Amino acid sequence: MINVSNVISGSTFGGLTFENNSTNAWEIILHNGKPAFKSTIEGMSSTSTTMTFSVAGPCIISMPYLVSSEAKWDKLLINVDEDNVLTDSGNKDWVNFVIPISSGDHTVTVTYSKDSSGNNYLDCAMIGEPVVSQGNATVNVVSSDESLGTVTGGATVEIGNSVTLVASVVEGNKFMYYKDENGDILSTDASYTFYPTNNMNITAIFYPYVT
Repeated sequence: MINVSNVISGSTFGGLTFENNSTNAWEIILHNGKPAFKSTIEGMSSTSTTMTFSVAGPCIISMPYLVSSEAKWDKLLINVDEDNVLTDSGNKDWVNFVIPISSGDHTVTVTYSKDSSGNNYLDCAMIGEPVVSQGNATVNVVSSDESLGTVTGGATVEIGNSVTLVASVVEGNKFMYYKDENGDILSTDASYTFYPTNNMNITAIFYPYVT
């Protein structure tokens, strides 16, 4: 159980240990009854607040976030080591952001940064409880009709690594989309790269060409 406090250094959240790296520390709050980390520089200018955590890959981190700020100027930024993987601003509801983490040890940095003027909306960012997925994921892929087209790329990979599916159309027919076992459309691109977090059964849908 996470304790509601205004000091997060050493706090474990979703199995990850967060550290404050700013004078204006992120705080732990309850938002809609759930714990969240929140920036604390509302109304300030030309400043930022940062927290970090370490993670060992390969893995996938699913990290919900909310940003409510002056669009384009006051920003939430997430970096993995030196690479920026997210920059967002404006008045947004909760979004689940997925971060693929490659093999090895990495540092994830979360920053809310303010420009020199202007404050809009809640003027903050929030991070919900992250979920770390590790282990292996198996992706099985089949064609809806091999007389119309074939598909390759099914594999078992360590979570945090990508899978690329490639659909090849028999001349005179058309590739439509990939769908999962729930019938949800995943992509309409014949070459589809993604990071699986669990076992998946995918079907490549082909249609005969009709004039």
